[in-house]
Amino acid sequence: MRININRLKQDIETLGKIGYKEGKGITREAFTDAYAQGEAFVSRQMQSIGLAVRKDGLGNLYGRLKGEEGNPAILVGSHIDTVPGGGKFDGAYGVLAAIECLRTIKENGIKPFYDIEVIVFNAEEGEILGGTFGSRGLVGRVNFDDPAMEKLLLKLGLDPQAAKRTKLDSENTKCYLELHIEQGGVLEESSIPIGIVTGIVHTMRFKISVEGAANHAGTTPMQARDDALVKASRLINWVHDFSLEKGEGFVGTVGKIRVLPGAINVIPGEVHLYIEFRCIDEEKLRRAGMEIRDFARQLAKTKIRYVKKNRGISLNKRLQKMIENSCRELDLAYKYMPSGAGHDAASMGQVVPSAMIFIPSVGGISHNKDELSRWDDVEHGANVLLHTLLSLQTNPDQVLSGADGHC
Repeated sequence: MRININRLKQDIETLGKIGYKEGKGITREAFTDAYAQGEAFVSRQMQSIGLAVRKDGLGNLYGRLKGEEGNPAILVGSHIDTVPGGGKFDGAYGVLAAIECLRTIKENGIKPFYDIEVIVFNAEEGEILGGTFGSRGLVGRVNFDDPAMEKLLLKLGLDPQAAKRTKLDSENTKCYLELHIEQGGVLEESSIPIGIVTGIVHTMRFKISVEGAANHAGTTPMQARDDALVKASRLINWVHDFSLEKGEGFVGTVGKIRVLPGAINVIPGEVHLYIEFRCIDEEKLRRAGMEIRDFARQLAKTKIRYVKKNRGISLNKRLQKMIENSCRELDLAYKYMPSGAGHDAASMGQVVPSAMIFIPSVGGISHNKDELSRWDDVEHGANVLLHTLLSLQTNPDQVLSGADGHC
């Protein structure tokens, strides 16, 4: 059994026009008119194949195909919001491929043992709510008692009390599956069409303030300067070299920097920079945190502050094996690999067995108007998802042993 790639392609192209501006890409952020239009399109696609459509208090959209009475549901989906100037595959592919899988199942007259519910998570990209809002809220990872959050939700048109009451019924959820573009270049470089995601990396962030002495750029001799930016540049180079030495699977980035006073004719007197490390190995990340503190202390007048840590997760191994078996059935090469980006599966995996399937991103490009995945790979990924869903239906006694939890 195979999905209809022409139908899936048409859906992706149609949704990709909503929020699109020539030369700038797609801007379809949550809580905007463009998002509402995109959501309405997805809802119509769900309804067209007879799915029961609903929304929850978090703004998540659902479309359910009923299985045999009294059985738990398989959740499958992703998100349709984009970053400003994003592409048409990130998130949207996983949602539309899930709908296409259910179309195919219905066309072939299959009555599923389990309910299958497509879920469109709200505000996955949404920086205003911290990202992965819909999935975090669903599994109890949002503080709805915070007055600032309540005020923000009201401003965005959500009922804070309804949001707070919305919880995933984990007892009646068998598992969660998410199909996604890789957003990196590993699969393309390896000429492998399918990635089986082992887990989602841990993230650690620091804010470092480096002090120097602001002074006149024309009258202060070079040997008499205490240039905060020069000292900060040593730290930036250290992060790059250190991360390279850690090897594959470890990345370090200085992505935000502020120089004060910020005038072309004044020696920088103060620099604030943000450093982020990501790794699937939590212990390696912990040691990296210690080492950057040690290095920063060597620079005079430097303060380092721990900002944030997002815990990663190991995804369900039995589901990974089922995805592998689907690849074998379809004669597709595959690679086990971690995800360097965060996804809704990281939230869902806290409470129910969860797994992810990746397809290649051309040039490793994502969050960009030039984001692209080849249609052959789009088809392969959707077929792997379809066969995994069918495998779960034909093996109703399969025990997935619950969420794997943190690494």
